Amino acid sequence: MQTLWRKTSELFWQHPVLWLPILIAAILQFLLLRIQQLMSQKIVAFFAEGARSVLGGPAEPSSDPYHAMMKAGLFAVPLSIGIYLLNICLYVTALLVVARLVQASLAGDALNLRSAIGEIVQTCRRSVLGISLKILAAFVFGFLLFVQVFQRFTPSTTISGRNVGYTFAIILSVIAGYILTPAVMRILLSFQPISATDLSRARWTVILGVVVSIVIGLFAQRAELSFFTASTYPSALQQWLMQIVGELFTALPYVPLSIALSLIAFGQHTLPSDSELHDS
Repeated sequence: MQTLWRKTSELFWQHPVLWLPILIAAILQFLLLRIQQLMSQKIVAFFAEGARSVLGGPAEPSSDPYHAMMKAGLFAVPLSIGIYLLNICLYVTALLVVARLVQASLAGDALNLRSAIGEIVQTCRRSVLGISLKILAAFVFGFLLFVQVFQRFTPSTTISGRNVGYTFAIILSVIAGYILTPAVMRILLSFQPISATDLSRARWTVILGVVVSIVIGLFAQRAELSFFTASTYPSALQQWLMQIVGELFTALPYVPLSIALSLIAFGQHTLPSDSELHDS
């Protein structure tokens, strides 16, 4: 593992271009979440206002708020799931792009980000969607489980709901990372078998990277809260900048994680040809 992390650190600092796929995915995720929030608010407002008069008069508030929220949820929930799936696809794509760049570095070739993105987007769509759906299913199941645990656990304890949420997120991420790492490595290895030793190293790498990201995200949220509390009237631009910086720092651990997984896949094996990262 020491050799792996030494080589990972070397590539991390030697080739800043390896940072870009993950950081681009983080910025796009931030924008998509803002769009989701805006659209969800519009959906809720639409159903809360009720139907408009055929004569063009003002909308009358719904007489049954519960029923209105249920109808809004029928649209807002699929929207949220779709945005979450798209965000996962962005990060999986970023991982494969980093892997292609690491492969080029190990082969002594020039690192071309645009070429790597184009190749992965054109040739690995099915693989990206497949692993993304598995990740989504794991976290939807984990969220439903969290709701059940939260309802039973919180009333009988003095621990805050936020702390329970972060603890559960770490546990769920560790379990999901352990289970899903073989699927990720199969894509990197073009569905070739992986040794037990390499799989164990990959699992520890994923678990460490995910946990560090969650912890950084926790501190980033607290820093944002402190900033907004200290600022009497923070502008929308200030809020956006703070949130984007927080997203970037939270996503940063996925850069060495992606490099390390790529080294595990390519560093101990014969480098695959260009077609071997494509869909099987």
